Amino acid sequence: MKFLNIFAIFLFVINSFSQVKKSDSIIYVNFLNEKNYENKKNIFKNILKGNSTIKSTEEWIKFFNNEERKNKSDFLALYNITLCKVFLYNSERSLEKSNEILYNFYYKFKNNPEKEKLCRLLNLLFRNCEKLNKTSELLIINKEKLETCSPNTIVFYDVYSKLGLLDLAIKNFKVSKSYKEDEISFENGTNQNNLGVFYKREKEYDSAFYYFDKSLNILEKVKKTDVVKDNKNLNYWIGLVKGNLGECFLEFKNYNKALELLTEEELQSRLFYKGTIWPYEDDYYKNMAICYLKTDKLSLAKKYTDSLFLKKNILSYSKLKSAYFEIIKRYDSAFYYNKLYIEASYLTEKQNKQELNTSILKLLDFQEELISQKFKITEIENENKSNKKEFLIIFSILVVLVVFIILLINLIYKKNIGKKIIENQNEAINNSLLEKNVLLGELHHRVKNNFQIIISILNLQLQKINNEEFKNTFQYSINRVTTIARIHDKLLKNNNLNEIPLKDYIENILTDLKVIYNSLHTINININVDRKIFIYIDQTQALGLIINELITNSYKYAFSNNNNNNLINLTISEKEGIIYFEYSDNGIGFDLNNIMIENSIGLKLIQRLANQLGTKADITSREGMETTFSFKNKLDL
Repeated sequence: MKFLNIFAIFLFVINSFSQVKKSDSIIYVNFLNEKNYENKKNIFKNILKGNSTIKSTEEWIKFFNNEERKNKSDFLALYNITLCKVFLYNSERSLEKSNEILYNFYYKFKNNPEKEKLCRLLNLLFRNCEKLNKTSELLIINKEKLETCSPNTIVFYDVYSKLGLLDLAIKNFKVSKSYKEDEISFENGTNQNNLGVFYKREKEYDSAFYYFDKSLNILEKVKKTDVVKDNKNLNYWIGLVKGNLGECFLEFKNYNKALELLTEEELQSRLFYKGTIWPYEDDYYKNMAICYLKTDKLSLAKKYTDSLFLKKNILSYSKLKSAYFEIIKRYDSAFYYNKLYIEASYLTEKQNKQELNTSILKLLDFQEELISQKFKITEIENENKSNKKEFLIIFSILVVLVVFIILLINLIYKKNIGKKIIENQNEAINNSLLEKNVLLGELHHRVKNNFQIIISILNLQLQKINNEEFKNTFQYSINRVTTIARIHDKLLKNNNLNEIPLKDYIENILTDLKVIYNSLHTINININVDRKIFIYIDQTQALGLIINELITNSYKYAFSNNNNNNLINLTISEKEGIIYFEYSDNGIGFDLNNIMIENSIGLKLIQRLANQLGTKADITSREGMETTFSFKNKLDL
């Protein structure tokens, strides 16, 4: 009888595995016999890699749900079972189902001390949301990582890129990836491609092309070495980069080259994703359709456009269909599909706006589930209370003590967690401020360098001018640029860029002008400005240039001889938020009837700068020249 039972089991096993490969059968037996779920998870990953047909997806999920019930009190077993379900759905590109499992497990065990494992779940969620292009959920996951993970695991480059913050995305990416620009390695090749993707999202195709081309060169050099063992993955990446280059050539209107590169991408991607879904198939169909439309191969264009309809990509399909019908002059159909495209665009934009609200509602749903569970526990405890008075008193005392201890422990725990969150947030804020300061410093440094380059170029040009009158005019233009550069430099050295002390600022301008024009030392210049007057930075620049131009004009035209009676007066006062400006010299003056302001560069510049301040300069010439105007101080608004 015992022999018959063994024989029956043998026949059952033979029948079960008759439809699968022998190697798959062995792996499956090992999987069932393994007791440790960490090892069980690793065996299951190998089953998925082999495209095994041992069980369908529904059968696997049913199996793992049953395993969860058996191990409901074992956190590590539940954790590895969850990973098996996630790997299963990810292998089928069912990322939404995978995310649902990850969210459920994370929020159920959020307070578990195994933070490293919870952090791994958040990283899996983050990668899935990147593929699904869910920027709002990336932000939510990063907030959770601040609480659960170490700060160096938190990356924002993809979020920055999708929000249009290109410079911050590139900076954060290079820091996170320990970026080495010229290293010949597979990792650096993929990094160069990802940098190109950042620029492509901003439609900066020249920069994107640079990084894609660099990525292709590095990956092709890596392929010639014996370092990389996974040639299938390497060939896929080379094809992917060629596809990105193809998109650039499409934008450069080199459609034949784009078609060649896009075809190579398809070949490698089909091999890599054999038996599964190619995630970038929609983009491929769209780009091929555009190329064929532009090269008047309308039958092929229609073929790829219709493929988008089969993929249910209504947005790209309707846009390309409208373009196709317009080319063949079927304008009624073109109008219909254009209308369909506009409606699809509106719905897509609306869905993107609703995405953030949906994510927040999901978080609230999880919190409500946890609260309902706590209420159920409280109800069970209340039902088990004794009706005896003595027991009730003792029980009440015990409950009070337990609640007190729990509250005390919870208070200490929350205090430590809160302290950790504050430290992580402070670190993140400090890093952000450091990035902004570095960017601002770099910007100011480049502006300063650009001024120096412009001045040097103009000085070189000045040396080639022989006409003395033109040479003097050119020199004054150089002096204006030099003054602007000096004003910019002085403003940047001020501690507070929002409030500039006007008197110190004017005295600095005067000092710089005396360096440029040595003869200014012979002119008496009276500065009457209250030290308590502060104005906004953009007003300061305009006012500084006006003062520079007035003093320069006085120096050039007002004083025909050098004597001690040459005088310039400058008075600036403030009353009820209005700045009053008065400038005069006792020079020879000029005839306003003979000099048109529009034909005088200096006077025209003064009027334009006054317009920037929201006013108009009143220029008169009686005994010398006098300029007055007033404007609102922005700091008082």
